[in-house]
Amino acid sequence: MNIKEMKENLISYLLQGCRSHIKAIESESDIGVLGSYMFMCAEGYYGFGIVCCEQELLDANDKLDVNKWHLSIGTVDHFAKAEEYISEISDEFYDGEIEDEDAGDLDDYDDDQLWLYVSGFYEDCIISVFRLLESEGFFESSSFSSSVLLGVVMPDPDSNNKAAILRVSERLNSPELHQKVLASNGCFFQ
Repeated sequence: MNIKEMKENLISYLLQGCRSHIKAIESESDIGVLGSYMFMCAEGYYGFGIVCCEQELLDANDKLDVNKWHLSIGTVDHFAKAEEYISEISDEFYDGEIEDEDAGDLDDYDDDQLWLYVSGFYEDCIISVFRLLESEGFFESSSFSSSVLLGVVMPDPDSNNKAAILRVSERLNSPELHQKVLASNGCFFQ
């Protein structure tokens, strides 16, 4: 399978999920102005959804703690196509059947190298989705604050996942917002 096609397909499915999700939450009248909009997934990038929080609650807490975010929306249905596709492509990574001229033969990678490659794939997709949403004006609606915390959240992340969370945050957020992620050490479940 071609890595470029894999990225394009996953980005497309994640974008569809975000667009569907925001329509659903904008229809709820009791939602305040959102200060965060982040992908939430399990280790290994399974189980994609969105977790978001009102700006007022973000401002009231020094540490980022998803457990205190009173607006945590289960969005698995919005990302069903992305999940189906992730299941389809995940074996490709570990079977070494990826066509990527820049990466060489994945069968020659040790476990750490393969994890960095796989994580980099998902990080690039997540960042691309948020960049595309920004370019579409997605976060300029009255549903969002002027500065929205973006990224990815994983429950109980190990050191590799914390590093991925921090890399994504650094590339997406302002220094001020990234500092909040750094203060939480990439861990959003306190």
